[in-house]
Amino acid sequence: MSDICLAYANFNESDFHTIATTGPKDIIIMIDISPSMSNSLNEMKLAAIKVINSLTLYDYMQIVIFNTDASSQGSELIPVTEANRTILID
Repeated sequence: MSDICLAYANFNESDFHTIATTGPKDIIIMIDISPSMSNSLNEMKLAAIKVINSLTLYDYMQIVIFNTDASSQGSELIPVTEANRTILID
């Protein structure tokens, strides 16, 4: 089995298709938590989770939450490992 096949052995078919068609991605999700967006917060969170769950271990991402100030889990993009995925979703 080639090294490429071994690298993909733990992915499901959907993950393989995503990697094969789009390549590595750098993603920043911006979430507006200002009072004017309060009715949409649940939908924004669900959309962010859907994006996060579509990423693979070859991708990097960060979430920025903002109102009058902005905050994130750090100042750099982080790899989308299972551990980081859990941190970002919580």
